[in-house]
Amino acid sequence: MTGFEPFGGYIQNPSEQIARQLDGSEVGDYVVKSFVLPVDTDIAPLRLAQIVQEYRPAALVLLGLAFGREGISLERIAVNLKDWQIQDNAGNLKTDEPIDVRGPTAYLATLPIRQIKAALDAAQIPAHISNTAGLYLCNQVMYGGLHLAATQTLEMRCGFIHLPATPELTQTTGKPDAPALSLEIQKRAVQIALGTLTL
Repeated sequence: MTGFEPFGGYIQNPSEQIARQLDGSEVGDYVVKSFVLPVDTDIAPLRLAQIVQEYRPAALVLLGLAFGREGISLERIAVNLKDWQIQDNAGNLKTDEPIDVRGPTAYLATLPIRQIKAALDAAQIPAHISNTAGLYLCNQVMYGGLHLAATQTLEMRCGFIHLPATPELTQTTGKPDAPALSLEIQKRAVQIALGTLTL
């Protein structure tokens, strides 16, 4: 599992918090190994590739923050494009730039997003399937993880889960009315998602 460090002026990132909290936990016969990726378009994919090469995971579950979204977003598609006007943490801006000039236009997630959605519905945790992971680093690492699986013929399921803001985060950004979900509920949602991978 991966999360991201804070970015864009946010003082925290729930994806980092949850990744750290679940590191070393057990899910069925598997152990969760978590990492926090830098919000840096040049370094994040290299770090992800190192992690996959070293651990050869059965599944790669990528987490990130989508401030303003309601509930848990299960991403369906990663596209081969970087395009953003908000600097990453290294100051990079991108416009209409492919992630991999030789790669396919898009990849579909290989996590069982329908089963995850059903499990979250049963737990009464708000969730939806999203058809866009955006064009920022969340999309970039989702594409990168799926591209690694495809090009290295890894039996590794991969996908991206976008998390909403926490109430604490909305308060610190001066947007207390923005959609939010407590960190504990978000953590439970990720645990449920991981649990579907062992079924």
